[in-house]
Amino acid sequence: NTKTRVELIDKYCEDIGRNPESLSHSMLFYSKNSLKIFKNEENFSKIVRQYQGIGIDEFIFYLPFYESEQRSVLKKVAEDIIPSLR
Repeated sequence: NTKTRVELIDKYCEDIGRNPESLSHSMLFYSKNSLKIFKNEENFSKIVRQYQGIGIDEFIFYLPFYESEQRSVLKKVAEDIIPSLR
């Protein structure tokens, strides 16, 4: 799982004498299934905070599949939610 991978990368950094905080830990959301994160604003915030809690500090969203009814959620997330999570 993602948490295990983050911990492993951090351990490898420590093993070679590199500060794990010098790395950026990214999460890419790219499948149609990933759109569940945009169900609503609260869901987006909850999921992002969960990933932040395990060390993810960069999020990449590939959105070619979004549904038209998600447009308002995407707009709200981009304008209000993302800035508050930085």
